[in-house]
Amino acid sequence: MSNPDTGDFHVKIERRRLKSGTINVLERLTRYNREKGYTENLSTRLVGKIPPGGGEMIPVDNVKEWDWESMGVTPPETAESSQPKENAAPTSASPETATPAPPQKESPDTSIPLNMDPATFGWAEELQGLAQAGLEYSRDPYDRERFQRIREIAAEMISGQTGLPLRQTLSLYCSDTGYPTPKLDTRAAIFQQKRILLVQERSGNWCLPGGWVDQNLSIRENAIKETLEEAGLRVSADYLIAIHNQNRHNSPAHIYRICKVFVRCTLLDGSFVPNRETVGSGFFPLEHLPPLETRKTTREQIALCFRANQSARWVPEFD
Repeated sequence: MSNPDTGDFHVKIERRRLKSGTINVLERLTRYNREKGYTENLSTRLVGKIPPGGGEMIPVDNVKEWDWESMGVTPPETAESSQPKENAAPTSASPETATPAPPQKESPDTSIPLNMDPATFGWAEELQGLAQAGLEYSRDPYDRERFQRIREIAAEMISGQTGLPLRQTLSLYCSDTGYPTPKLDTRAAIFQQKRILLVQERSGNWCLPGGWVDQNLSIRENAIKETLEEAGLRVSADYLIAIHNQNRHNSPAHIYRICKVFVRCTLLDGSFVPNRETVGSGFFPLEHLPPLETRKTTREQIALCFRANQSARWVPEFD
């Protein structure tokens, strides 16, 4: 792949052709990523550049500027570009009226929705998990090379079935390190006069307020934080309603295994303010729900929350 800036080099993505200086090169690239604030783990995939006609590879420390587009990596947004525009018209909705806002373009989601054969996805997922664990615990360089290739095959299976670019799939699907475990997601169930609170995302669809669990927060703390961020409401977290394996309840399936934790919460005070993630909020009866973002919240999950709210002694449901 040629560099669009100079046209002089191709990006080299074959780690297994390195013969010397591998550790030093990878360590330098890791430090470079950390200094620049890039979160993608490129150290196992990019080690230098080679001329388009072949020849000796130019090592990482002799490359002054990386061509991120050619590597299939999107640099993170700057602080300025990530802020909401001052002149953007608010599209808030009061909990009583709950007027839907017009759909807006949604930012890319790193947990890629999939629409592929379930059996193929299961094989790819298992291969990726075995390869990631092998890379974590194996010290033999030849075994690590094999595990890396197995990981790439898993990404190729997903790319071939979904039509996603292979480079994007590798970046999002093969960048985690350590033993593979599911991700955690909390969803808050808040009731008012036999209605449940939903927030409207920029896609135009609705869901229970929630999101990824931050590393330094508990389930309780994260449910409270996400509700304040997405709905502008202060709540107390009372008890667990359910823990769901997302791919068994929500569609489309996701590359990452996700445990969804539903938490019954009590409204204290606050009001909705438009923000980077949501554009409206409202309380809805089960019989009149708006269009849902089913990969995050389904009607069945909302019905489950209603049953828990009406129960005197609820026993949490879990897969």
